[in-house]
Amino acid sequence: MPGFTVVTALISLIVIRIVTVTALSYGLSQYALEMVVRVLVLELIPLAAALFAALRATLPMAADVVTLRERGRFDELARQGRDPLVEECCARAGRHVPVLLLAAVSSVLTLLLAYLSVHGFTLGGFDRYTRIVGRVFSRR
Repeated sequence: MPGFTVVTALISLIVIRIVTVTALSYGLSQYALEMVVRVLVLELIPLAAALFAALRATLPMAADVVTLRERGRFDELARQGRDPLVEECCARAGRHVPVLLLAAVSSVLTLLLAYLSVHGFTLGGFDRYTRIVGRVFSRR
């Protein structure tokens, strides 16, 4: 989790900087923060967390399934009238729960980095920032 969070924070800082500078150069700075929150927090970070958790969980699971198949466990379950995929593979699917934690921690960190990048270490823009974030999360 710390590695994923650090990588997400670095990528988020780069994207935040690109979006804010580009929006400022086109005179659209009022939309920059909304775009950052919408793209990073609602779309890219949850997708990256899901892919990261899926890779971390499915690669070892695939090796376990191959081992079970080589040892004849699949054939044994099939002879008993049970579905080997349901018995062995679906039971391991609960390992994908960390994706929610990865997405939540990284999203909160990105929201904090976005505020600091745009407003700095001051509370002057906190009302505007919370209004923008609330508006983004209330729309569908």
